[in-house]
Amino acid sequence: MIHFNEYLDSYVKSDIINEALCTKQDYSKHNYLYPLNAIDILLDNGYLKLGDKGDKGMISGENLTDDEKKQLKYLADTIFDSTPEDFNNAIKSLKTKWNQIFKGTLSGYENGLASKNKGNAFEQYFIDHYSEFENNIKNIISYKELKNIKADGGLNQRRPLTFKKDSITCGNITDYNIGKTVTDVTLETDKGPIYLSLKSGSAVTFVNSGIKKLFTKEFFDGKQLEGDGKTLLNMLCIDENKFRDVFTSYKEKDKRKAKAEKDNIDILKDIQNNKIFEKFIKSVIGYGFIMVHQIKGNDIEYINFLTEKDLNNFISKIKEAYIAYPKPGEAKRVDVFVKYDKIEFKINLRSKTGGIYPTHIMADYKFIK
Repeated sequence: MIHFNEYLDSYVKSDIINEALCTKQDYSKHNYLYPLNAIDILLDNGYLKLGDKGDKGMISGENLTDDEKKQLKYLADTIFDSTPEDFNNAIKSLKTKWNQIFKGTLSGYENGLASKNKGNAFEQYFIDHYSEFENNIKNIISYKELKNIKADGGLNQRRPLTFKKDSITCGNITDYNIGKTVTDVTLETDKGPIYLSLKSGSAVTFVNSGIKKLFTKEFFDGKQLEGDGKTLLNMLCIDENKFRDVFTSYKEKDKRKAKAEKDNIDILKDIQNNKIFEKFIKSVIGYGFIMVHQIKGNDIEYINFLTEKDLNNFISKIKEAYIAYPKPGEAKRVDVFVKYDKIEFKINLRSKTGGIYPTHIMADYKFIK
């Protein structure tokens, strides 16, 4: 048996498969399981372990048909250039084997690849030891009878950027009550469902959406930006020409160690008067849930986002906002920092596939105590 855990670790920590490609719920809900090295090992007739089923769960690349090998090689070679249609058509022909690889039942970990995902580990621990957390939940919303606890994190319901006229929202929503969409653990109680969004880590991502199609080759060649891409940059108060120059002037450097030098441009007044940004942030956070945030170990905070008033309390006043443009050639990303009284955001536009031009917008948050 070939041991390849260290390879899987590196692939899981990087987002090798662009999330934007995973358009079908069957695949997108497992976006943390991307062991492309499993493909390489199968092609080389190596052995993979199926979950924790021991020798009975091992399959060999020798058992793959020529067509399955061809499709695996196609995925490995062209994943970054594939359209969603190409990607899903290639997956269809692999049927069961691809589902096993993608969903993590085929892995080098004793209990499956998902066991190495911190967020999923916290969700499972929370459910198994709910009595330890119950009083903290009841301090926010009290109930008499707990009928059931449901693990809903695996649904991982996607919330892509949605453009409507001059508005941008995270997900196609008509209001900001998104508890049912973002829930990881649902408590079924006598008061109805209580939605819990579980997060783990010092800084956690709210937004992770594809933007590759918004910025074309023609734009980076000098054409004026139009449409949704222009709306997005305007919302973030990003200068179109400076944005373009960051990426077109970037030059790869071997063994780059020095931190990129940046120009920080204050945008506080612009962002304070930006109604599009205000609506966007409301859609990003939303309400209708309790956030259970595991900062580290037993250091856990509970944040009440049950009502729209609770949401508004967190974003009532912007205290600081600026854009960090890297000096020409220094880096291939643009960061926007927005700080409120109780929460601060770092929004960045960058490539998640190792290339130069931006493929994603990501928004990390940190609560201010």
